[in-house]
Amino acid sequence: MSMIESYKLKNWDDIKNTYKDGQLILGNGASIAYDDCFKYNNLSDKILENFSGENKELWQERFNEYNGNVEDVLSDIITADEICKNLNVEVPEIDEIYQKIQNSFINSLGVNHASEHDIKGCAKNFIEFYSSFKSIISLNYDLVLSWMIYYDSVENSQYKFLDGFDSRFSFKRDILVLDFSQNPCKKVLKKEQCKCLKFRRESLCKNEKTPVFYLHGNLLLAVKEEYNIMTCVKLVNVGTNIKTAMDKWIKYDIKPLFITEGSNEKKMAKISTNDYLNFVYEDVLASSDKLVFFGFSFNENDRHIVEKIKASDCKKIAVSCKDKKGKLFDKFASDVTGKFLGSHIKIEFYNADSIFQN
Repeated sequence: MSMIESYKLKNWDDIKNTYKDGQLILGNGASIAYDDCFKYNNLSDKILENFSGENKELWQERFNEYNGNVEDVLSDIITADEICKNLNVEVPEIDEIYQKIQNSFINSLGVNHASEHDIKGCAKNFIEFYSSFKSIISLNYDLVLSWMIYYDSVENSQYKFLDGFDSRFSFKRDILVLDFSQNPCKKVLKKEQCKCLKFRRESLCKNEKTPVFYLHGNLLLAVKEEYNIMTCVKLVNVGTNIKTAMDKWIKYDIKPLFITEGSNEKKMAKISTNDYLNFVYEDVLASSDKLVFFGFSFNENDRHIVEKIKASDCKKIAVSCKDKKGKLFDKFASDVTGKFLGSHIKIEFYNADSIFQN
């Protein structure tokens, strides 16, 4: 049975040394810490602008029921689709609405994305926190983490991070290619606009920099099909205008790499079909015996993350908690702990606001 710290909410300073050189997993709350625009309700409002009349009222109710969480709404649509299939009833509109909401969500990220103007004011605190870990896995689609890393590479000669797409986040090309195949990719995009890289796992392990990975994709990641091979690419030079990234999806005929599926099963199915994402899940996630969650809500559609951790050699976990006190905190702590029943993982909770108090 999981070991529990009696549901005590601690300050990060009191436990941070215990988790030094562990693995950090970033959820949506980490982006909200930078800007409130990443709250689910703000994103769902943008999605609903694509609906009108009774349809808008219907989906407004669904989003309100789940506090704007898009993935929970998509999960309901999947359930409806499965029921219809079991009853041998064909309702093509179900798939259409699923795709519409999913695509609207991707577009809303671009339209509603925060600007880079405040980066200097908070980057130092974020970078100090992030660089204390041996590896970082982001579950977020936005550009906040990449902005922090780029700012660090510009401001400091001793840059602290790398991501495997390039040894130092080269911003001289529009496209960087991550190649998992045995043979170098001969042609992916125009030579002057791309660079073909072998993913050197060994160098990441031995390197003193903090490697950064995106388990659920990102606005900067995309896939390009060449010779029936799906190659993972990374966009650079998108600047502060998120629309630039979207324009490059069209320009280079590439598809954005997002895991926005509404169920745990569908997420895992998509992860398993992409070499990069599958590598992050199988070889990187829970590769440390100590994990720190920052801004992660432990929803059912992210069960694959919990399952991976339970099957690993992880010994202790620190979970952030924000705006939850008394019974609300007790319920959250109880729910999280319950997901790790049957393991011997020590679980403790810390106040998310205490990370940047100093």
